[in-house]
Amino acid sequence: MPERVVIAIPTCKRPRSLARLLDAITRLQTDAEISVLVVDNDGEAHQGFDLCTRLAPSYRWPLRALIEKERGIAQARNRLVSEALKGDAQFIAMIDDDEWPEPAWIAAFLEIQRKTGADILQGSILFAQEGPGVKPVPDIRRRTGRTDMLQGAGNLLIRRRVLEEIPWPWFDPAFALTGGEDLDFFMRLKRAGCRFGWADEARALGDVAAVRRDLGWALRRAYSNGNSDMRVLLKYGRGP
Repeated sequence: MPERVVIAIPTCKRPRSLARLLDAITRLQTDAEISVLVVDNDGEAHQGFDLCTRLAPSYRWPLRALIEKERGIAQARNRLVSEALKGDAQFIAMIDDDEWPEPAWIAAFLEIQRKTGADILQGSILFAQEGPGVKPVPDIRRRTGRTDMLQGAGNLLIRRRVLEEIPWPWFDPAFALTGGEDLDFFMRLKRAGCRFGWADEARALGDVAAVRRDLGWALRRAYSNGNSDMRVLLKYGRGP
């Protein structure tokens, strides 16, 4: 029987990029049974929710959208997981609303999961590069196989059993507005003995807003990441 996969998408105030992502999902080449779940973290305008409502009747896959009024990426991810576990899917694939998958995305994830036996896999993210003279943004990419740690929650395939065995909240709300909820999640999984893997063939594409090429933004982002990473390390009692 084909595997059942829920594609889980957190979104907030990005209706255009969400539309691009949903369009790319319709072109997936897979034998798996797919459903799509979107959680809109904008309780006021809820443009993502409205977009899904318009698309759902004629969409290729079953498409459902919800609104999570409590702001924060951890809250949106937790809502996605709790709703996904109400169904019978064997896997949850997470992808962010500023990314879009290649057609072989899910098929590659499932094939590599079978080969590696990983409980959670991350796929590579390749960033759209601009014209000559513009400094490229490094891709998030590794060789396919087992790995000790993952690098973000934007392109994941997670075994259902992993999420059932870890108590709520899966993503710590203390990191909701600062980032770091994904590293905290991975640390919890690692301590629980979960097996990590990387699937280079399960690729998502991403673009980079112009503001993110600014040196000031890069310095602020590095400072923020350093703070959130250190908070995670302190939480789990790492030494000096």
